[in-house]
Amino acid sequence: MSRPHHIFLLAALLAGCGDSIAGPKGPSATSTVLKATTTLSKLVVQRGDTMRFTYSIENLTGSPLTLTTPNGCQVKPELDQVGGKLMNPRALADALICPTTQTITPLGANQKVTFSLLLRGYDPSKEVSLQKPGYLLTTGVFDASVLITATEAMVRSDWVRFEVK
Repeated sequence: MSRPHHIFLLAALLAGCGDSIAGPKGPSATSTVLKATTTLSKLVVQRGDTMRFTYSIENLTGSPLTLTTPNGCQVKPELDQVGGKLMNPRALADALICPTTQTITPLGANQKVTFSLLLRGYDPSKEVSLQKPGYLLTTGVFDASVLITATEAMVRSDWVRFEVK
């Protein structure tokens, strides 16, 4: 294979790997109305071990704010698997039951509301029924974020990267 082919092949491979080589995604756009935050209790979780995925929304205004969504999840935690054997279904794809009717979330002036999920590294040496509590994740690298989709404001927290070993 000639040298130009090697360069082209390397460039194609790097482009296909996306941000799993470059690191976590860049900062998310900010809002003057809402702030979304994601924190993780650990950046590395072992098989069988657990970690807490905590996410919050905060009203940045000095006045009460009511968030409305015609239907679906208004506050949606997301995991993007960027390394390892891909989970099927995708991580957290089947974890939320979103309403088919309007969602209304009232927030007081400067109020912050926090939610969390327990995540567990899947241990293939144990029965799935014995690996509770926690949402099971296969080994791999994941980015975590929360997306707020309200009529009044749409905002996403910055992505935080972690690994299941």
